[in-house]
This record gives sequence, structure tokens and C-alpha cells, in this order.
Amino acid sequence: MIGIVGKLLLLYISLVQTNPPQSVKISVTDADTVYECSADANTPTQYTWTREGQPLPSTGVRAEGHRLVFLEFTSELNGLYTCEVTTPEGAQRATITRYVTTGGSKIDFSLLAVVTIGAVLIVTLWQW
Repeated sequence: MIGIVGKLLLLYISLVQTNPPQSVKISVTDADTVYECSADANTPTQYTWTREGQPLPSTGVRAEGHRLVFLEFTSELNGLYTCEVTTPEGAQRATITRYVTTGGSKIDFSLLAVVTIGAVLIVTLWQW
């Protein structure tokens, strides 16, 4: 901003230091179903999630800004996930490997419980 006072020229300069994002981290929350990406940045940030260097699968997982939400608990979603944090000054990445050894979903576990209880009832009634 420039101002003139009498014959004195005043020049106001405002310096704002901006830096690329620093210290990008991924934390796991909610029983391994939500990953959260965070970074130290003093300008607006954009978060981009990828799996194995490719776009996310179309089903089973969803990116919600800085959060990655797993909708299914299955080994088909195993892999290396990357969060890239981008500002006008640059970008930084963090990675995390997801490895699930058991497949299925919560519905499958419920079905297993019902079948087990049913089998116990049948055996009990058969012996009675």
C-alpha cells in the first residue's frame, strides 16, 4: 500500500511467508476403518489419496478430504495408500500399508453367529 503524507512518500509492505506442507502424517482411527492425513501448512491444502499409485478402488473405500474411510473390511483393499498434501507452494506425501488377513464384512460375522447358534440348538434338541 502506498500513502502520501505531505511530501513524504510512505510505502507499506506486508510480507507473508508461505511454505510447502511439512510433516505429513497418517494416523489410524476407529478400529482401522478411518485413516486421517495431517500436515503442517500455512496455506490452503488439498488432499489426494491413491492406492498403489493409482486412483482408489471404486467400491469399499472413500476419500473425504483429509480422511480415508474404509467401508469394507476385506483383504481386497490391501495395499500401499498414499496421502498427498498440496499447497500452492508444493506437495508432500505420506504412505501407509493396509494389510487385512481376514475377509468378509460385518454381515458375514452376523451370519456366522446365527448359523453357530442354530447348530447348537439343533444338536441340543436332537439329544433331548
